[in-house]
Amino acid sequence: MVEEEKEAIEGYDKYDELLRSRRLELGLTMQQVAKLAGITLPQYQKFEYKKRSLANCSMRVGLAICAALKIDPRDLTY
Repeated sequence: MVEEEKEAIEGYDKYDELLRSRRLELGLTMQQVAKLAGITLPQYQKFEYKKRSLANCSMRVGLAICAALKIDPRDLTY
């Protein structure tokens, strides 16, 4: 496996933790984040539960989640 691919795969694990920790820091429930992002609760849960990667979602969804959690998307590098 190419080194860049390894780094990208390892990076997926840290983003679900980032979402969860930021959500808890803001005192939000998953339901509240989903509502703020304009997605369903099951959609959002997939990101925190490592069933879907933030790197592989649509730009609209990714940016909406970042906005809901007050995360600068430029800080997310894959």
